[in-house]
Amino acid sequence: MTKRRTPVNRSNKPSHRNGSNSRPQRNAATEHSDHYSPEVRIANQMRQALALWQEWLDQRNWYQLDRWLKHTLGKNRKYGKRDRLFYGDVLFNAARFGYWAANVITLKNTMSAGATAAQSVSRFSELTPDAFSLKEQLGLLSQSSSGETLLALCQWRAHCEQPLPQALSEYQASVQALQQYQHDDLAGTLVWHGIPTSYAQQLETLKRNGSDDALRSFLAAQDTRPPLWLRLNHENKRTEVMTELAEFYKAQEDGRAISIEGERGVFGLDCYKNGWVEIQDWASQQLALKVDATPGQKVWDACAGGGGKTLAIAAPLKNKGAVWATDIREHKLIEVKRRAKQAEFYNIRTAPWDGEAPLRLPKEIANDGGFDWVLVDGPCSSSGTWRRNPDAKLRNTGEDLTKLTQLQLQLLTHASKSVKTGGKLVYGTCSFFDSENSAIVDEFLTNNPEWSLKSSELMGCPNNNSDTLFAAVLQAP
Repeated sequence: MTKRRTPVNRSNKPSHRNGSNSRPQRNAATEHSDHYSPEVRIANQMRQALALWQEWLDQRNWYQLDRWLKHTLGKNRKYGKRDRLFYGDVLFNAARFGYWAANVITLKNTMSAGATAAQSVSRFSELTPDAFSLKEQLGLLSQSSSGETLLALCQWRAHCEQPLPQALSEYQASVQALQQYQHDDLAGTLVWHGIPTSYAQQLETLKRNGSDDALRSFLAAQDTRPPLWLRLNHENKRTEVMTELAEFYKAQEDGRAISIEGERGVFGLDCYKNGWVEIQDWASQQLALKVDATPGQKVWDACAGGGGKTLAIAAPLKNKGAVWATDIREHKLIEVKRRAKQAEFYNIRTAPWDGEAPLRLPKEIANDGGFDWVLVDGPCSSSGTWRRNPDAKLRNTGEDLTKLTQLQLQLLTHASKSVKTGGKLVYGTCSFFDSENSAIVDEFLTNNPEWSLKSSELMGCPNNNSDTLFAAVLQAP
């Protein structure tokens, strides 16, 4: 594949390095020169955004968008803070609504031949049964004369202001046709919210477990990003934390969870640097709360990752008892240790575990007959985080979940061997797919009929402004 050079708009205005007219070098990516009008500057930025979008689609491995953007923009000094915010906004809107925009363009091109919205959507679905083919179709559209149109449509759809701007007026009929189609069929509803129709079966399951109104609320929520949520590590620091947050954000409390809205970065806050708060989504915090451990009890977080839930579990223990954190990735355990030290939790221990066999119990745990609580927050499709990472619904389209569900059951089964008599096992995922949630729990209970199910639920969106997570609590015999 021929590698495209990313176009960069450079100002021809000479720099002045001496005297009272001295000015800093201008940012080439955003064209802040005085002789550019706002309209021209935005047009230049949108062309640069299109180049970045094309570059992301060109990657052989379809990387997670936020990580790719951070790496790509961070390695080039021409991109300042405002650039990163602008390009992040445009590309995340493209990821959120790119599937919808591609259908708008496709329908517009076929309406003259008499195609209906339903027929056009069906045809596009046939062309894009998996992530590879969808990536290819989005790439072809982006490299064609429709590339700038696709991004402009996504920007409009993010705000849905009526009517369409004059530059997009020729797409009015196809936009209206898809807007009407969303009321007629689930496929139309999915397209309107930028969700590939290949997810229809999983969403039908969600509908059966709730209601039609709940499903529509869930889909509508996918149009927006949830707020940033913090978790309070130390209850005695609540006043200091809320006082500092009130200076920079609109903050709302929900127990130890605090949602914040504002432009300032979190990492510079004293409450963050002191370890008084951590970044953690509301639903993720609720999963950690399912581990209702009390001071003196012993807990195992089997798939700890960077330790967000580990710290949430440790907080109410008040440094009494012990929390073991394991993960297959040892560099993640280094992060757990750093965060535990910063938060002044001294009862957290770490060890590697690959999940291939039951954990070899530490002596103090073996002497006690096992752990009081075990949490298995296993690897999953991450469908519950689409609001925060909309590119995941594009990159995982048509993914075979068989290997993933086999791993989830394996981890749950091996972890259950470490629960003491009468202890509890919590299973969670950041997914709303029934195949990763209730189906795994049901199979575990079929294989282990002596265990009992205490509770099972989806948490978060659409009832709360957050991600969507599943949690089940099982009790050992």
